[in-house]
Amino acid sequence: MSNKKFLISVASVFTFTYIVDFFLHNSFLKSAYQSTTNLWRPESEMLTLLHLSVIVHIIFAIIVMQFFRDFVFSKKKHLLHDSLGAGLLIGEMVGLIQLAIYIFIPVPPVIAVSWFTGRVIQCVGAGYILYLIDQKVK
Repeated sequence: MSNKKFLISVASVFTFTYIVDFFLHNSFLKSAYQSTTNLWRPESEMLTLLHLSVIVHIIFAIIVMQFFRDFVFSKKKHLLHDSLGAGLLIGEMVGLIQLAIYIFIPVPPVIAVSWFTGRVIQCVGAGYILYLIDQKVK
């Protein structure tokens, strides 16, 4: 895999997952977060830590791309369902860890389930994006 394709892939996964997170947390879950303010840092404090969110998303995109490079794209012939299936598997694993937070932090079930669902959507979407990039970029 070329460096160009790797960098385009990482940038695309980063952008997609960051956008999904933005809408999930700032739109869909906003009222749920507002009703549980005692669980979260104040918004002003969160904003000072925003750079950590960017770093985490970049590292996540690199790890996802490495997984796809080593286990999906290394096959002689891979199809769209290979990429979607790999994305689903990664999303379920990451989402399950987030869902487990419900055991330790008294978040409403809608938050925990939304975190899980958001991760699955992110990773299946990343699988689709990576498949397209693999097919189009040389």
